[in-house]
Amino acid sequence: MAERLGDLVSARALETFVGREREMAALSGLLGEGPLVAYVHGIAGIGKSTLLDAFAANAVGRAVPVVRLDCRTVEPTPRGFLAALATALDCRLDSLSEAAASIAGLGPRIVIALDTYENFRLLDTWVRQALVPALPTSARVLIAGRIPPSAAWHAAPGWHGLFRSLRLEPLAAEESDCYLDRVRVPHAARPAINRLARGHPLALSMAASLTTADQDHEVGGRTAHAVIEHLSQAFLDSVPDTAARTALEAASVVRCVTEPLLQALLPDSDAHQALNRLAELPFAERSREGLFIHDAVRDAIAAGMEARDPSALRRYRHAAWAFLQDESHRARASDLWRCTANLLFLLENPVLREAFFPSGPHPLVVEPATFADGAAVRRITARHDPAQRHVLDLWWRHQQDAFHVARDNEGAVAGFYVMARGSELDPAVLAGDPVAAAILADLAGKDPARALVVRRWLDRNRGEAPSPTQAASWVDAKRAYLEMRGVLRWVYMALVAPRQYAEVATRLGFRPIPAATVNVGDEPVYSFVLDMGPGSVDSWLANLVGDEVAANARPPMDIFDTAGRELVLPWGRVGLTPLEFGVMRHLHDHPGKAVSRYELMEAVWNYATPTASNVVDVVVQSLRKKLGAEAGLIETVRGTGYRYRRVASA
Repeated sequence: MAERLGDLVSARALETFVGREREMAALSGLLGEGPLVAYVHGIAGIGKSTLLDAFAANAVGRAVPVVRLDCRTVEPTPRGFLAALATALDCRLDSLSEAAASIAGLGPRIVIALDTYENFRLLDTWVRQALVPALPTSARVLIAGRIPPSAAWHAAPGWHGLFRSLRLEPLAAEESDCYLDRVRVPHAARPAINRLARGHPLALSMAASLTTADQDHEVGGRTAHAVIEHLSQAFLDSVPDTAARTALEAASVVRCVTEPLLQALLPDSDAHQALNRLAELPFAERSREGLFIHDAVRDAIAAGMEARDPSALRRYRHAAWAFLQDESHRARASDLWRCTANLLFLLENPVLREAFFPSGPHPLVVEPATFADGAAVRRITARHDPAQRHVLDLWWRHQQDAFHVARDNEGAVAGFYVMARGSELDPAVLAGDPVAAAILADLAGKDPARALVVRRWLDRNRGEAPSPTQAASWVDAKRAYLEMRGVLRWVYMALVAPRQYAEVATRLGFRPIPAATVNVGDEPVYSFVLDMGPGSVDSWLANLVGDEVAANARPPMDIFDTAGRELVLPWGRVGLTPLEFGVMRHLHDHPGKAVSRYELMEAVWNYATPTASNVVDVVVQSLRKKLGAEAGLIETVRGTGYRYRRVASA
């Protein structure tokens, strides 16, 4: 039989694959009677996708088909998943039952592989509760992503023994040396490369491609993030062609780059030739959407540009925004998610960035409430909002499907939120809830089917105040935003104490509705509305990005004097303690990047630990106190750590 292209691809996947015997042995269980779901996770560049390549090649050799989906290119909604699966299977799928039937016909064993799963945070509950149970018994699921699996995968009844989680660690020294041997790195250069990369596969690949490792003393003892940043800059410095170097910087500002987009970013360049040069890089990957620069490298190059040439970064962002906005107006329905994802990537607003592109795991999982959750919902309401207890009980009795609960690692209810479409408000709820009635009155003359009503959220410890429940609830609400893309126009929100959310809500476009402020018992409840405009979610996002691009048109203010170890503020200079200086320097050197607490621990305290320490938070609080009115320059990234923004003072 003639050799197939697929055989060549499979062989290529195994050429430079080394180590991972334990992980490959565990994943081989998917081909037999092992777990139903295997979840591979690890930091950026640790080799998750390469492991999937090797597993797929092994599966093909054993006549087991692998249907692989890149979650970067799939809209995180059930509709988007079914569309991507239909493309992969070359058929039409309108429901999960049709998908299950098609998969069942592919043979006695099939593996569905979901790569870059961190992009599916909005869809994780659906994958666990709807997709996997609906698959035929012949199917197995392999997931790979940066973020560890939520506790619900382990804690949910029935999953014991059927779910396997694998964390990828750096390669051992002998495995690293074996890799360098396969890519023909001279023996003399290997020790320096190994000292630099410390078993991190992406770092090994980049260092091997550079074939020089005499700079390791500059990053010795630093984190894998610092190594990638160092090597990314080394790659830029090693490119002799200025045009190619500029193309790499421009491509690092966007989620993925196509030839037309690259031409818009660099109007005087040969975009076709530049894109082909980029595709040859060891950290670039072609896909059906365009060319992806590896996240870790892309973020490092963009952060370096923000520190070194912020005007170029602003210029690229503006050009990308103009191009993508125009493209979204001309896009076919099948391309809308790509346009939306590209616009979302340009968005710097931390609330939305974390919702759509999470930078770390979240302690809570949000799920539709079940009847058994009623007691916990009532307890939380009685403790934090007794004035609205009878109203929320009315919602529970007549519209339980509007409730979503946030569960902790033990599966207990940590909080809840209530959300429904305007057209689905139950008559009994409208009759007994003056807030819902006031919101519906504001919808008079509008189409209530185009509205979402977020009626309430409460955390078991903090009530309505900012909390893990509130953060997780707004992330989950974005799933509804995407499911209603093209339809959704108005989002209503009701609050008892709105002042604590005023700044964030205003930045997102929410406006108060004075006529909808009503009393429930003795408690005033304030209502707000976000009007996304006729273009729905996509035009709202495009406008947010446009506002940011305009706001960033002026040069950023740099308030940090590294040499003087001081903050330079409008009212004078402020000295820093050694720890404050260390934290500020690390954040300042990585502008716009979400820096984890344990990365700060290793960089500042020289203490490597997998767990975060509150000593970082104490130092950040001290820094913010010294920053005064500029304290907002250090943003909190929920579930991860902190981010430094170089923005001009108002």
